[in-house]
Formats: sequence, structure tokens, C-alpha cells
Amino acid sequence: GSFSLISSLLEMKHCCTNLLSLSVNYWEQIDGKQFAQLVAACPLLQIVHLNADDCGFQISPIDEGILALGQHCHQLEHLDMYDRIMKEPAKTLIQATEGWPLLNYLCMANCVRVDSSWLEVEEIGVLPEVLARNCPKLQEFVVYDDDMRALFEPVLDRECCLYGNLLDYDETEYEDEE
Repeated sequence: GSFSLISSLLEMKHCCTNLLSLSVNYWEQIDGKQFAQLVAACPLLQIVHLNADDCGFQISPIDEGILALGQHCHQLEHLDMYDRIMKEPAKTLIQATEGWPLLNYLCMANCVRVDSSWLEVEEIGVLPEVLARNCPKLQEFVVYDDDMRALFEPVLDRECCLYGNLLDYDETEYEDEE
């Protein structure tokens, strides 16, 4: 079979207790159950990059792994889930964010199935308030969807004292090149 970072780390998870940063990115499919087992062994994780960087790349939902991050990784400061789908993104994040009081960066762009919209997600309306309450240190929230920005930005702006502004892909990507 092909190499899998997550399953390789799982084989030696007893060595991962001091792991502070994990980058899976677009190298592999993430198995939610395996990812959950791995992060349970990594309670000190601060930075997690799961960015798939390709819409539709992630085949199975990663809810179980995100819930485990919330349950076990209370030092989490940075979470990038770009293009990693969740079956119940709002419910999952409502529960998981309870464990992330230090979170300052969250990217949840394209975490819904390609054929659906964020605004169709059950419980999406309460997520901004919950996110602001559970993650008071949030500074950056990334989602490439105008409706989502309109839903989240006023709440995060009002409730999170360190909150900057929602990053817009077009504005930030090429800023330095001009």
C-alpha cells in the first residue's frame, strides 16, 4: 500500500506525546477514526494543518477526528481544515471548540460537501456565538463564502477582542507581490 503519515505515526503514538505541530495537508486522505486515535495521543498539539488544497479531494468526513482534537488537544491555537469535509460541520465544531480556549486561527473553508452550501448546514446559525464564546482569542477566521462571512464577522468582531478581520483569499494571497 501507499505511505500514510497518520497510520505510521499511530504505530508509534507513544512517541508522539510531546508533538506540538502536525501537518498532513494534501498528502493523503484522512481517516477520521485513525486521526482521532492519533490526536488522543498528542495532547500538546498547538498547530494542525489538514489542508487538502483540492475541492473534493477528501472522500470521507473527518468529524470524528475533529471531535477528538476538541476532546484531547486543549493547547490548540491553529487549525486549518481547508477542503476537508465534515458530515455535520456545525454540530462537530460546536462540540469540539469547547476544548480550544487558545484557538486563534481557524480555516473551515470548503468543509461541506461540494453539492451543498454552508447555509444549509444544521445549526449553522448558532455556530458564530458558540465559536466566539469557546474561542475568545480567535484572531483569524477563514472561509471563502460571502454568506458565511456575513454570518460570522459581526459576532466575532464584537465578541473576540483580538479578532482582526476575515481574510479574503484574493486580498491576502498576493499582497506581498505588488
